[in-house]
Amino acid sequence: MIWLLLAFFVNAQPLRAEETLNAEEISKMNSYANLNGNSGVAEYQIADTSIRVKFITSPDIYVYTYLKPGKVHVDEMKRLAKSGRGLATYINQNVRKNYDRKE
Repeated sequence: MIWLLLAFFVNAQPLRAEETLNAEEISKMNSYANLNGNSGVAEYQIADTSIRVKFITSPDIYVYTYLKPGKVHVDEMKRLAKSGRGLATYINQNVRKNYDRKE
């Protein structure tokens, strides 16, 4: 039984939560409400298993997925993005550079 599990993990392909977005899809990102008035987040886009975040200081889009940094963090980031308050602070205090990838 253990060898079956080992074989699975050794031969498993890396999982991707989602493919990258094309330019048209990126343009559909939502403006972050920024209710506190001092957020570093400019835009976001929520998907089933991820959130993409565009910061005001970077041309890159940071993708946070259920794989990295994990479901608990991504679900909280989705909630904060929708509320328009606390997303940048949460990212800085809890996930920092633990994103899945940059686009």
